[in-house]
Amino acid sequence: MSTVRKLVEDGQLQKFECELEASALPQRYIYATPEVAQFVEEELGNAQTLYPENSVSPAEQLDDVFHQYCSGGSITVAGACYWMGANKRHDNLKELRIAPKDVWEFKTTDLRIFGWFHEVNIFIVTNIKMKSTLEQLREERDLDLYPGLCEEAVTKRTRLGLEPKKRPTYLEIVNGLQN
Repeated sequence: MSTVRKLVEDGQLQKFECELEASALPQRYIYATPEVAQFVEEELGNAQTLYPENSVSPAEQLDDVFHQYCSGGSITVAGACYWMGANKRHDNLKELRIAPKDVWEFKTTDLRIFGWFHEVNIFIVTNIKMKSTLEQLREERDLDLYPGLCEEAVTKRTRLGLEPKKRPTYLEIVNGLQN
């Protein structure tokens, strides 16, 4: 079984560095495949929000959600807000239940960020898609990309050799994301 550190050394994963306050240390970590890092570096900066009420660019949205995660801020998980007594529906994170494959999706206004939790505080990103692209393909071609994106995450996890002996459970992840 590979380790995240070894995969970073070999160039198969890249660590996202979140800008934190001067004295703060990361509480959680985000890694991504080289393809995702390339997309963020070369394409995401040019992407525009398609929602006029939102003045925050997709690149800024990604920075915001990653900063919230890495700094140890609370992340609202779809479904968890109900059994935890909250009464809001602004979820940042959702476990995709297309198949029991432990694939998760971070959500912003414009982005859908796919990957999995290698450990409770380590998220591996395997793909980022514009929400508008996913919606357009669903409407125009009746094409749902979610099953393929889930399968891609599982395939990359297997190819990287990051199948942990014990994956974090839904409750471990939810509890680890609450302050």
